[in-house]
Amino acid sequence: MVSFASNVNLIILAAVVVAALLSAPAAAIVPQTVRLCVIQRSKKTTAMTQHYAFAAEHYAAGYAPLAFTVRFIGNYEASTSRTIAQSIVVNGSGCDALLGPSSSGLCAAISPLVSTFWVDSAATATELSDTDEYPFLSRTSPHDGYSAVGMVRLFKKFGWTMINTLCVDHTYGRSVSSGVSNLHLELGGKVGLARCVSPNAKKDVVVQQLAEYETADSRVVFVGMDTGAAAFDHLVDHILEAKLHERIVFVFSESACSGSNTRWASVPGALCGSFALDDGVAAGFHSAYAARNMTKTDAMFAAAGYPSDAVDRTSSDIYAAFSVDAARFAMQTFFDYYTANPASAALADPVDATTLVEFARSSVTGTGGLTGTVDLDASGDRPAATMEVFNAKADGSAPGIAMVSAASDITAVAPAKTFFLSQEFDFTSPPSHLRPVAAATEAGNTVVFIVIGVVAALL
Repeated sequence: MVSFASNVNLIILAAVVVAALLSAPAAAIVPQTVRLCVIQRSKKTTAMTQHYAFAAEHYAAGYAPLAFTVRFIGNYEASTSRTIAQSIVVNGSGCDALLGPSSSGLCAAISPLVSTFWVDSAATATELSDTDEYPFLSRTSPHDGYSAVGMVRLFKKFGWTMINTLCVDHTYGRSVSSGVSNLHLELGGKVGLARCVSPNAKKDVVVQQLAEYETADSRVVFVGMDTGAAAFDHLVDHILEAKLHERIVFVFSESACSGSNTRWASVPGALCGSFALDDGVAAGFHSAYAARNMTKTDAMFAAAGYPSDAVDRTSSDIYAAFSVDAARFAMQTFFDYYTANPASAALADPVDATTLVEFARSSVTGTGGLTGTVDLDASGDRPAATMEVFNAKADGSAPGIAMVSAASDITAVAPAKTFFLSQEFDFTSPPSHLRPVAAATEAGNTVVFIVIGVVAALL
């Protein structure tokens, strides 16, 4: 028979044990090396690749005791879906996370080969939100459906009830144009002409298409084109040659004013919306980036077959900033996961990709990013980011005229002057005679894109 005193002693002992457990420090993260692999797809993306790589170096100390290594997948010739896929098959093993390839079309092409935690910075097509088709892909750049918000709010602000659209017939062009059209329709607007041309369309095809817009009911044309398409250059050339900007307002998609090709701004009166940077954070990073040691990176490019003069060492744009935030979000995900599950880091295979993807989307917030706070939804999409609207002036400048955020309507930026159709006016109250408004018939709820130059019709 156990005495009363013995019971008391057992209770006291249990209390001491519980108190010791409660007061013990949380288990520390076990040091672990996380292998980041950057998909380097062409010489046009060397700047983004370097931003991915330098971000891993620049921010590493904040995620100790985790260590991060970076290597490139791809080579100088690997710029197509087929060659990128071959590179992943040959060189993609041993990666804890994939970064890139910074292309909607390539993400769609290589997804069946990827079973790794994966973050991209420039793949904006809305179709990539399908978690059945793209289960491992997350994105730090908002998709085209969100980028449409800024432009459609601008249309509403200026009273432009009817718009036309012109796109290039590839993943990005169709995605961004349909996003703008559908949102404009949802908000009570109308869509007139909806046309697409081949990315490699000859100039005479582009000229013929623009002639149709000159006689359309609306004088607003939304242009959904990647600046790398030959059709984009033909478009800008003809607008300037024929002075179409004096009769039509051209509104360019975010791709036109987010990269190094700024030809859209040579069109007086043109408008373009891009995502905004946190200037304070970006300035600090860019200062360190400009002073970085290129020895390791140059060696990786050389190993991938890149001539020294094919590497862009100085450029930076909004997608390079999204690349920084993608690398940092991946690092934050591993750090937060191992903090929550410290024992996992000690295992040979510490975490499977599906678990990590679900954790990133439900539990990780990337703060202090160059493009603001990064939160993902259940599809791996970043549902919000601040946009800035730019306006090309007659003197060749293209200042920001407005800001758009998810939480607010479009707001003017001082001095709130806007220029189009060869005239300047106050942003807050554009005169009615300058509004390209048409009294046309209702376009309906379905936008049909007719592709010029190829035999196809796209819904």
